Amino acid sequence: MKRILFILLGLGILFVPITAGATRTLTFEKWQITHEFQQQNGPIVYGNTVVWADWRDLFGQAIDIWGYNFDTQEEFPIITRPGDQRPEAINRKYILYSDIPAPSESDVRLYNRETGEDFTIADGSDNQTAGGISGANIIYVVGSAVGDLYVYNLNHKEAKFITNNVSVPRISGHKIVWYYGNSIHGYDLSKKDFFEITNGFASTPDIYQNNVVWRGSDGIYYKNLKTNSIKKIADQGSWPRISNKFITWVQDDGIGAHNIYAYDLKTGQTVQVSNDGPQQPSPTIPSIWRDTIVWMSWHTGNGDVYAAKLHY
Repeated sequence: MKRILFILLGLGILFVPITAGATRTLTFEKWQITHEFQQQNGPIVYGNTVVWADWRDLFGQAIDIWGYNFDTQEEFPIITRPGDQRPEAINRKYILYSDIPAPSESDVRLYNRETGEDFTIADGSDNQTAGGISGANIIYVVGSAVGDLYVYNLNHKEAKFITNNVSVPRISGHKIVWYYGNSIHGYDLSKKDFFEITNGFASTPDIYQNNVVWRGSDGIYYKNLKTNSIKKIADQGSWPRISNKFITWVQDDGIGAHNIYAYDLKTGQTVQVSNDGPQQPSPTIPSIWRDTIVWMSWHTGNGDVYAAKLHY
């Protein structure tokens, strides 16, 4: 946008265009959400709600799911039954979580945020680990660290096997991504077609619509599936997560200093979000929704949930 400066020079008028405003700097507001003596970990954000795995019950002997509302600034319990429960994904209506009734068991369950209904998606003698939810589709893995990928459709109430050798699947729309070996793989549910994303060392992908982000051997990368363009955005980092505007990740900045960073997909600016020094002696996986990031930090020594809102 330009403004016109009128300068009178004798009998003439000089029109000088002035560009309004310099390049804005990406910044953030950060705050601490939990203040419990016991640990809170694995936070996931959607809309005005963040959920996490909470150790406060029975002095840390059981793991429950708690939440926090950004609007009311209140914490609240969600699932507090015996055994361990860990949230894996959240959307407007549901919380998808892994239910661990015993150390050798893991089931996939779904909690309806509107009705309070809580029901099983997948159980059995093998471990089932929830992966993500998008629309009516829920993805999960049967097996251990590497297992078989299934998709459960809430409308049809049935599960379908997709493929084997899957680690850390993620879903957005009709597209699923995961890693195995040294590559990132994908599957389109609507086209019923597999596709390759990388053929070099890569792990821990995430996806939002047509953008995929992952950890490479020498940094953080993302790819646009429509244009097939690949861009490196950081020289190091792990566990990247992506929203419609930003990418966030964990970066090892030295002994006892794992920090959270964010990258603007539009402007290319990067900002260090957790900048309080050696507050994270072990990595934590961030979660992002639009311009809000949440993560766990050991800054207080207890393992608390923090949040940051990105803005200009």
